[in-house]
Amino acid sequence: MCGICGIFAHASDEPVSADLLNRMTDILVHRGPDDRGVHWTARVGLGVRRLSIIDVAGGHQPIYNEDQSRCLVYNGEVYNHAELRDGLEAKGHQFRTRCDTEVVLHLYEEYGPGCVEQLNGEFAFAIWDAEHEQLFLARDRLGIRPLYYTFAGGRFLFASEMKAILLDDAVPRRVNPQALADLLSLGYILPGASLFENIQPLPQGHWMTVRAGSQRLQQYWDIPFEHEAVGPAPKRPQVYADELRALLTDAVRMRLMSDVPLGVFLSGGVDSSGIVSLAAPASATPLKTFVSRQVEWPDFDEAPFARAVADQYHTEHHELVFRGQALPDALPRLLWHLDEPRAGPGALPQMQVAQLASEFVKVGLGGQGGDEVFGGYARFALCRWPRTLAAYLSARLHRPAARDTDSGPSVPTDNMQKQLDRRAVGSLARHALSFLMPSHQRHYQHLSIVPPRLLPGLLNADVAAALDGYTTYGRYLDILAQSGARDPLNRLLYFETKTYLNALLMVDDRTSMAASLETRPPFLDHRIVEYAATIPSDLKVHGLISKYILKLALAPGLPDRIVNRKKQGFPTPFEHWVRGELRDWVFDHILGHRARQRGLFDHRTLTRIVRDEQLLDPRVWERAIWVYLCIELWARLFLDGDGLRMPPTVASAQARQTAPLSPAGQVAQ
Repeated sequence: MCGICGIFAHASDEPVSADLLNRMTDILVHRGPDDRGVHWTARVGLGVRRLSIIDVAGGHQPIYNEDQSRCLVYNGEVYNHAELRDGLEAKGHQFRTRCDTEVVLHLYEEYGPGCVEQLNGEFAFAIWDAEHEQLFLARDRLGIRPLYYTFAGGRFLFASEMKAILLDDAVPRRVNPQALADLLSLGYILPGASLFENIQPLPQGHWMTVRAGSQRLQQYWDIPFEHEAVGPAPKRPQVYADELRALLTDAVRMRLMSDVPLGVFLSGGVDSSGIVSLAAPASATPLKTFVSRQVEWPDFDEAPFARAVADQYHTEHHELVFRGQALPDALPRLLWHLDEPRAGPGALPQMQVAQLASEFVKVGLGGQGGDEVFGGYARFALCRWPRTLAAYLSARLHRPAARDTDSGPSVPTDNMQKQLDRRAVGSLARHALSFLMPSHQRHYQHLSIVPPRLLPGLLNADVAAALDGYTTYGRYLDILAQSGARDPLNRLLYFETKTYLNALLMVDDRTSMAASLETRPPFLDHRIVEYAATIPSDLKVHGLISKYILKLALAPGLPDRIVNRKKQGFPTPFEHWVRGELRDWVFDHILGHRARQRGLFDHRTLTRIVRDEQLLDPRVWERAIWVYLCIELWARLFLDGDGLRMPPTVASAQARQTAPLSPAGQVAQ
């Protein structure tokens, strides 16, 4: 894993600044404290900070081809690089290392932009192609690894994190009103934008070329719902489960590839527990596992469930206690690493667990993607309310819905089914008035924090006017339409995989890289996502059971109490903190003089929302407070300039780096 950056003077006669390139490279030191390299000429500069995982000694970057006409900086892992290497050597390519980075460069030589379609892994990279005088950039199919870019002053700049791009004084620090509307509406920003008006993420599953006078952005992959099963399942549920388990086993096996110590983030949920159950038998040494404990509010504590799985598979288990008092110090550091607010409070213990894990390992597997790909959130069942209600009534009348007698183990058990029934009836009652809506409207209502009717009044008048007709709901509908899926549930899964999961992956990348730790999500192997698209939706959300087929696939290696426990995520008692010990600190930031002077919000409306807890749906009030707090702290860091210096944790990491290399010492083309 690495941090990459670059400058291409595609429309400027002014030489690329070596000083700027060095500063961009070094501000990413937390992403790669092991090594540093740059490629610099008058027209193009590439920089990289390396976290050494594969071929620790030989994988120095930038990497060049045989005649040094092409130069690559790379962030990520390609798990099928050995097979690809064999094919390239058969075609005459010569290798100087055994790392996956060099394979990507030679693959580009052989296939051009089509090289990305052969890669299995997570990656973001840039290649300077001197022969064609173009810069080629690419990002993996699901957007696991980040890459941002902008055009400013006749230059094209890119980086793994936006803070590197912001070091260029030509890049303005203006708020993107559309992204702000998304953030207030949903708690995260929809694809294609950032909270900075002039900086964009390279979209997931896309590549890009930049040349003098032209640029091209091309999609090379999307979730293939054209093969979705609509109607009765063409195969028995257990057949799907067995095929899925085989794919998961292989994906986990591939992601155990490492020349450095490796572990698993174990929450005690079915996803991360399932990864442990598949990884432990394939690991040559006992796995190391890590979890966050919540001792102040035991109802939020997942540690006992994680401990049960750790005991079953004899892992070397580590626990971290997270306390609310850490919030005032931890949240600004978190936002500095995130570059923008895109996370709930669970990102705080997530970052601290990553810090703990980094003391023992350099790579951690995690369960990201299981909920979005297989339907793990309660809102998916609510959006299929006729089936959910039928399942509930069937359970209440003790007449279980008919199921294939060869469908495998009962998931969940009868006792757990009763608990699911009680939770379902509560949810059904709360959402009864929304049942006449189409499924997508119910889904959007469940996602929403600030309803559309309140949003224009919440924003400052100038900010609201700058939206120019844009609405988050309209963008939501556009993304649903892009899915091409006929099944309503698949359209919702497509939206959440493209949007909410994208935000979670960004948080996962930043919180782990803050500790110089690489994370790998086996559920997001593109073969699994493509296979999931073919599974009938009734086997994803099966009556009251979320992720039914995934649980069926993982059940053989896990106890019932893990397979059937309620989804919790990364829980934190933020609602209790903001109503209690941290109330004054939170409200002073949201409603204070600095926030009022900045003028993003209409202060009167913001005060009403913050002070009157009944103005919003009670279930989202604390989510709204969290978003407002994060926006204010982010603005202080990146708009007011408080974050121009690196946090202490990053500064100390930089102190351990090797001496900077002068660009003049690098190969120039």
